[in-house]
Amino acid sequence: MFLKNLKKKYNFFLIDGTHRNTQVTREFTYCVNKLISNNRVDFILDDVIHAKPLKDNIFSSFLIKDSLSIDVPGGNQYFDIEFPNNIFYFFYKKQIFFLKNLIWYLKKKMFKFLTFKKI
Repeated sequence: MFLKNLKKKYNFFLIDGTHRNTQVTREFTYCVNKLISNNRVDFILDDVIHAKPLKDNIFSSFLIKDSLSIDVPGGNQYFDIEFPNNIFYFFYKKQIFFLKNLIWYLKKKMFKFLTFKKI
């Protein structure tokens, strides 16, 4: 993964990935855990249609200060997150975010299992 080669911290990220929700979720999580430079960070999600579960979990887990989307097929979503200054509260919010993504993933796998689709 390209992100693991980065050493500097940043306050703006374009999350492009493979246009699969699981991959862009990993990329977003890595940026939040390892690469943010301060508590106010801008993100752009490419192809927000495929990343809708991630977008919903971000918007319900963190404080979004600003947001803009392009209403076209495969459009992008810009958002500005203000993360908590308190490290314990920030850790708590990241755990909530993680659990929401885990629940989404398990539901998806369970649905595939119950409908006899390839897991």
